[in-house]
Amino acid sequence: DYFSKLEILGELGVSYFNEDFKNSPDKSSVSGRWSAKVDWTITPISITLFHYHTGYPSLEYGSDIYITTEQGVRFNFWEGLTATVQLNWRWDNTPAPGTKRTDTLFLLTLGYSFDM
Repeated sequence: DYFSKLEILGELGVSYFNEDFKNSPDKSSVSGRWSAKVDWTITPISITLFHYHTGYPSLEYGSDIYITTEQGVRFNFWEGLTATVQLNWRWDNTPAPGTKRTDTLFLLTLGYSFDM
């Protein structure tokens, strides 16, 4: 019963990845793609842990890989109203010149869920 609300999904495939830069030439390539999604409602009052992860390793340029993650906790507290504490992280192994490989974003959001 503890794991009855655990949802795990995954994907593998091939994709086309395009990066548009303001101050550098754009990059695009055929890449692989993996994706994982985990949603786990852990309490009767609907506290949900989540993690979403996607990676794009270039099939044309061996060192080029781009990864994004989103993880956090979502609180469903009243008739579809939600509050979320979330951390988003992005990593680009070959970023545009003058930019960092990583980017981190912390979010505190309020929202409404129509599918409750």
